Amino acid sequence: MIFLLLINQVFATCLNLQNISSNLNELNRVTIDDTKIVTEDDLLFCPEQAIQNADISPQELPDDGSLWRVGNNRWNDDWEKKYQLWVGKNFNKDFFKDLNLATDCADAVIALRSIFSRIYNLPINFNPNAFANSNKSYAPLKSTPIWDPENWKNDFKNDLRFQKSLKDVMNKIGTINLHQYTYPIQVYDNEYSKINSSVAPGTIKLAGGHTEIIIFKENSLMPFRTYSSTMPQEVRELSESMLYPSNPSEDEDEVKGTGFLWWNWGINCKGKFKNVEDEKMPYYSNQQITKGFKPQSPNYIYQRGLAISNSEKKNLVGNEITDAMARIDKSMLDRSESILKAQEICKLKGINSAASCYSQENTWVKITDDGFGYKNEKNEFQFEPWSYGINTIDYYGYGLKPKSKELESFYHTYSTPNRDEKIIKDLNLIQDLKFSLQDFEDTKAVDLMLLGRFIELPDGKKISYFHFWQAKAQAAVSFQPWDSIDKRWGTEFLIEYKKKLIDDSKQYFSKINENEMTLSNPESTTLEKEDAIKEIERIRNQYAVLFKEIEVLREIN
Repeated sequence: MIFLLLINQVFATCLNLQNISSNLNELNRVTIDDTKIVTEDDLLFCPEQAIQNADISPQELPDDGSLWRVGNNRWNDDWEKKYQLWVGKNFNKDFFKDLNLATDCADAVIALRSIFSRIYNLPINFNPNAFANSNKSYAPLKSTPIWDPENWKNDFKNDLRFQKSLKDVMNKIGTINLHQYTYPIQVYDNEYSKINSSVAPGTIKLAGGHTEIIIFKENSLMPFRTYSSTMPQEVRELSESMLYPSNPSEDEDEVKGTGFLWWNWGINCKGKFKNVEDEKMPYYSNQQITKGFKPQSPNYIYQRGLAISNSEKKNLVGNEITDAMARIDKSMLDRSESILKAQEICKLKGINSAASCYSQENTWVKITDDGFGYKNEKNEFQFEPWSYGINTIDYYGYGLKPKSKELESFYHTYSTPNRDEKIIKDLNLIQDLKFSLQDFEDTKAVDLMLLGRFIELPDGKKISYFHFWQAKAQAAVSFQPWDSIDKRWGTEFLIEYKKKLIDDSKQYFSKINENEMTLSNPESTTLEKEDAIKEIERIRNQYAVLFKEIEVLREIN
C-alpha cells in the first residue's frame, strides 16, 4: 500500500514538472522576439540559417513595443495576390481622405502598402531606423496589437504608434529614394501582345518625379488607370489618370528606380529583418531598362484583345470621353482657383499681378554647381524644375530651391504642374479615343465639343479646352504661380496661333469664294451650280474644325 502511494506521489511530481516545463515553453513562445522566428520563406532568400519557431503566429504574441508583431507571417505570392485584390476592392479616391491622412505622391504608395502590412501583420522594412515592423522606438505610444481586417479603419485611428511612425517615414522617403524598397517588373510579354500579370492593382508607376498607383477599372475600354496624390502634403481626394507608358531615358542613372515597380519583401535573415535583393524577387525583370525597349500603352494592348462590335466600342468610347470631360472640368476649375488665389496674395502685398510679385531672378537660389538655372538671350533668369518635391534638400531638381520658406510655400501651394499634367493626359486621352472610332464625323464632333468648352479668365477673356491643349503642346502655358494670367493660360501664344490659322485657311476660303461666285453667276449651268454646292459643303465639312477654331479665337481675342 505504502509502495503504491509512493509511486502515485512520484507520478504526480513528474506531471507537475512536465506542466512547469510546458508553461515555461509556452512563456518562451509568447515572449519570443520576431527576429527569433525563421520560416521556410526566409530560407528561400537567406538559406544560411535554420527554421525555428516557425509555428508561432502574430496573434499568439504580446505587444513588445514593436510597431507590430509579424510572427511567422511573410510576404509571398499568395499574399501579393491578396494585396492586389484588397487594393482593387478598398482603394479609391477618398481612401486617405477618409483616414484624415495627409499625403504627397510618394506618401500615397508608402501608406497604402504600410496599411495593408499592418492589417495583416506582414513584415515591412522601409528604413530600420524609422519604419520597420520590429522598430521599438515608438513603444511609449498606444497601439492596437491585432487589427480587425473588417474594421481596420477604426484600428488605424486608435493606433497612435502606427500613425506616428507612418507620418515620420513619409517625411523621410520620397520619389528620389523609393527605389531602395522597390524593383522593376516585366510589363509586357516578349511580343508586346499581352500585359504581364504583375501589372496589377497596387503596382507603382514612377516617372518624372511623380509617383502613381495603378488600379483596374472594370467594364472600361481603358481599364488601366492610376490614382495619385501631389505636393504639398495635405489631406485630399486623389487624382485619377489614364495609365500611359513612360519613355525610358538614355541616362542609366535616371532610369534607375523609375518605371513600373513592385515592392521588395522583408525577410528575417540571421536575426535581422532585411529586404530581398531586386534580382531575387519573383516579378523582377530588366525589360524596362533593356536597350531598345519601346513601351506601349497597356490600355491599347488590352483593347486589341477585345472582341466587341463597333456599336459597343462606340458606347464605351462615349462613356470614357464623358468621364474624361468631367475630370477636366474639375481640374480646370481647381487650376483657375489656384491662379486667382496667387494673384490675390500679390494684391495683398500691394502688387497688381503675380508676375511682379516674385520675380524669377530673386526667387531661386542655385545650390549645386550643376544647377539648371541660367540667363537666357534676354538676360532673364530661367530654370527648368524637373523633379519638384523630391526631397528636403533640393525641391526642384537641377540644384535649385526657393530662397525662403515663404517662397517655398507659395510655390508648392499655387503652382500647378501636376494639375496641368492631369488635364493634358485627359485631353490626350480624348484625342486617342476619338481616333479609335475611325470615323471622320465622330472625330470632328469631339474636336468641336472641345472648342465649345471654355474656362473664363478674370480679365474677361476665355480660352477653350481645345486651345489650352494646343498652347500647352507648344510649351506656352506656365505652371509658375508668379506668372501673369496670360502666361498661365497661354493666351499670348494664341494671338500668333490665330494668325497662322487664318493664313492656313486662306486657300480654303478662296475655294469657297470661287464656288460661291459660280452660284451667283447667271451663266452657270445647273450641273455647275450643283457641283459648286457640293464642293462648298465638302470644304466646310472637311475643315469644320479649322473654321470653328478661327471663329472661336476671333470671339475671345
